[in-house]
Amino acid sequence: MEKTQQPASYKPLRSSVMIGVIAVLVLVLGGVLWTLCVVTIDPGYIGIVVHKRGKTPPPGRFIVEEGYKGTQREVLRPGLHFFWTTTAFMEISKVPVTVVPNGKVGVLIAQDGRELREGAVLAEDDQIDEKTGQLVQMGEKGIRTTTLKPGTYQINTKYFSIELYDALNIEPGKIGVLTRKIGDPAPAGQILIPRESNYRGIIKEVLEPGIQYLHPYIYTWDIVDAVTIPAGKVGVLTRKVGELPPPGSVLVDRSSKSQGIIREVLEPGTYYINPYEFQVELTDAVAIPDGFVGVMIAKTGKPAPGDQLLVDEGFRGIRTQYLKPGLYYINPYEFDIVPVDTRKQKYEMTHFLDQGDTSIADQIDFLSNDGFRINIDVTILYEIHPEDAPYVVATVGKNMDDVKTKIIRPGSRSFARLEGSMLKAVDFVKGETRKNFQDKFAQALQQEGTKARITIANTFVRDYTIPDELLQPIQLKEIAEKQREQIIEEQKREEEKAKLARQEALVQQQSQKINAETGKIVAETKAEEQKRVAIIQGEQFLEVAKLEREAAEQEKLKQIALGEGEAKRRQLLIQADNLEELRLNIYKEVMTRFASEIGKQKWVPDMVIGGQAAGTSQMSSAISDVLNMLSLMVANQLKVQTTTPAELTQPVEQKP
Repeated sequence: MEKTQQPASYKPLRSSVMIGVIAVLVLVLGGVLWTLCVVTIDPGYIGIVVHKRGKTPPPGRFIVEEGYKGTQREVLRPGLHFFWTTTAFMEISKVPVTVVPNGKVGVLIAQDGRELREGAVLAEDDQIDEKTGQLVQMGEKGIRTTTLKPGTYQINTKYFSIELYDALNIEPGKIGVLTRKIGDPAPAGQILIPRESNYRGIIKEVLEPGIQYLHPYIYTWDIVDAVTIPAGKVGVLTRKVGELPPPGSVLVDRSSKSQGIIREVLEPGTYYINPYEFQVELTDAVAIPDGFVGVMIAKTGKPAPGDQLLVDEGFRGIRTQYLKPGLYYINPYEFDIVPVDTRKQKYEMTHFLDQGDTSIADQIDFLSNDGFRINIDVTILYEIHPEDAPYVVATVGKNMDDVKTKIIRPGSRSFARLEGSMLKAVDFVKGETRKNFQDKFAQALQQEGTKARITIANTFVRDYTIPDELLQPIQLKEIAEKQREQIIEEQKREEEKAKLARQEALVQQQSQKINAETGKIVAETKAEEQKRVAIIQGEQFLEVAKLEREAAEQEKLKQIALGEGEAKRRQLLIQADNLEELRLNIYKEVMTRFASEIGKQKWVPDMVIGGQAAGTSQMSSAISDVLNMLSLMVANQLKVQTTTPAELTQPVEQKP
């Protein structure tokens, strides 16, 4: 039989079909394997795996490790997981992750595990190898000691249940005092226990402000106020628990474990102190103001050696060192501070009291030598130098008023009574004896103060009270003496007034004399001026005469030219020749008489104290009249001599 021939393309087609079939088979097989071997866990979820095959778990256990049948302890985290053995023999449950909100704390309760120890309250946690992450030993069943803070956790919810509790929020200014509810009994006599211990009781350490995530099955707590030390105060601590202090100890160190008052103090601020451990006592800080120093009296330390008044650090007693002005935080159980005023202070001893004053009069009185009782009032200024303050406190005491009552007052009274009894009462009224008593009193008080290291700056004896029967006659005598002195003083004042009046009159007289001299100078100057005027006028008259002479000469020549008679010509010549000589003689006579009249005048007037110079105005008027008269006379003489007989007979023209 003949075989049918196949087309050439048959073989490739068959190969493609087979490849397609294989591919489909591969895809199908891959999808089956993907479904059976691959598990995807979405974000925010975990996978809890339950194996249906494997080793038999321990009796009573349902949470198992890998290879055992049952619920696996490990969970599947978000992501892609591949199983070679497929998932056909396991159940995978996808559950949300565990979230602990803010302000909450999560308590884990194990649903499986080892049996809880006898008497135990909390179960132990799983032991995990830190290097390999493998379980070493499964924890106990029950409430675990581990707590969960706010956050997201991948917890097997079939293994653990979660209980949420409020976290502890401690506000500022508060503290939390913890008490452990579970654990071993504390050692006998131990009230406070360390937090890291496993004892039951009050925890020594306190919780400061903030959020605390505490296990509510382990702890209880109390919220109390923190210790606040305000400004200007100091806190003194007393430890209430601990060992007994060494015998004789007053203060203990805070770092020790002994009971008692703590040497260190708390300065202003906020402190987190366990009220079961310490008691805090508030007291004032030591403030030393300006002008003061603080003397320190140590209450603790070794006894002072011998009879030494002042001690150094480490000994009980009054310290050599002192505190300068400032604020100090000092334990009052360690030191007493005595403020000492180092400024100048005034102490008055007087027998005078203000109305309503019920205090005792602090006077000094004594009997004089003649039996009279004398009272004196004294003011004393004193001061204590800073370096002397410890010594003064050591010798006088803490009360600084004792400086007055124990040193100044006794010393003043002792001296006054001793020295005053040797003087008579009248010696205290006035005189040198009284001054000597005051000087000696001040000197004696300074010496007394020097012994006590107190500086007496000044001592004033302000007043003496003398008996009236002795004082009255002396006072009357003093009054009379004062009146006499007053009269003498008034007489002196009157003499001074008279002397002053004489001086004023002399000044006025001198002024008048000066005015008269000035008037004389003015008059002489005026006369000299008038003299010069007269001379000038005379010279003018001479010039006029010369001109007239020339005119006469011209006239003479004219008469000659006209052929007048010889007699007439001679007469004119004679008159012309003698005219000049006549005029010069008249001028000389006038000047002589003028000088004579000037010499007769009294130029310096009489001086009268309190009056005026007489005749001054009349003198000036007379001189003026003389000058005018002489001037008129000269003019008339000159006119008479130069006037012809015919002109003299003519009438004179009157001017308006």
